[in-house]
This record gives sequence, C-alpha cells and structure tokens, in this order.
Amino acid sequence: MPPTKKRKKPNLLSHTRPPSFNKTPSLSSQATRSLIRKHHTLQKKLHIARYGGDSVNAEKLEQELVSSGGLQTYQQASLQGQSAFRGGDSSKVLVEWLRPAISPLSHNNNSSSSSNCGVAQRKKLKMLEVGALRTDNACARSGWFD
Repeated sequence: MPPTKKRKKPNLLSHTRPPSFNKTPSLSSQATRSLIRKHHTLQKKLHIARYGGDSVNAEKLEQELVSSGGLQTYQQASLQGQSAFRGGDSSKVLVEWLRPAISPLSHNNNSSSSSNCGVAQRKKLKMLEVGALRTDNACARSGWFD
C-alpha cells in the first residue's frame, strides 16, 4: 500500500491577514463623549472670545484646543462614536423619520408611462450635513438626497 500524504489544514483567515499599521487606540464611550463635548465647548468659547475682541482669552483657548489634540483627535473620537459597534451615526434615525413622508411621494410619482418606465421623476431633496465624517451614511445610501 502506498504511503498517504497528510492533508495540511488551511490557515485561519485571521492568521493570514497583515497587521494593521494605523490602529487607533480605542477610547471608552464616556471618554469619547467627554472629548467631543470639551472640543465643542472650547470652540464656542473661542468664537465668543474672538467676537468680543478678547484676544488674550482667544489665544489661551486656541492653546487648550491644540493641547487636547485639536481637530484630528476630535474627528477620531467622532468616527469611533459613529462606528457600528457604538450604534452608528444618526443618519439612520433621520432616514427612518423621513420614510413615512417620502414613501407616499414616490408611489404617487410612479406612473407607468412610456417616457419614464415606472421610475419616479420627483426631485431629490437637498441636505446640508454638518459635521458628517462618512460619505457612506444612511442618507447617502437612501437615494433621496442630492
């Protein structure tokens, strides 16, 4: 009887992946919220100081913003707060709120004439996303917005 070859077990997928070079340290949800709130508060105080002409206080606030990590740290905390693990971003809630109002509009516009072949000819909504860090959020995927 010929010798049988041992079948090699395939490696796990997790063992074959290259290590990530840009791993960001994970903050607790409380630390993330605290960092975001602090950044917003400092920005508001800075705006008030600049508007009021208080250049000394404005300089102190700018230094405090820089020492707390600045915009980059704030955006990392925001991204971490919007991760699916933490519940995702609020665009999902907006889409759910708008769904009952938009669904009847698209049904009314779905006439089956030969010119539009059943495709809704309604105008897309316009939206200004303030502070949105992701371009693939629920609003962008909905197809309702320009």
